[in-house]
Amino acid sequence: MPDALAQKVTEVLGELTPQRLEIVKKLPRNSMGKLMRHKLVERFSNKPVQSG
Repeated sequence: MPDALAQKVTEVLGELTPQRLEIVKKLPRNSMGKLMRHKLVERFSNKPVQSG
């Protein structure tokens, strides 16, 4: 059973590892100082993001 568990952990951790790391000088923030996550997603995503 430990081999099956180790295999599953490897599968899960493999999915959670980042594909790339980008370092930016400044994060996008609104006038209230809140982080604008959608701007980061738009900037670094390969697909366009639809706002809902």
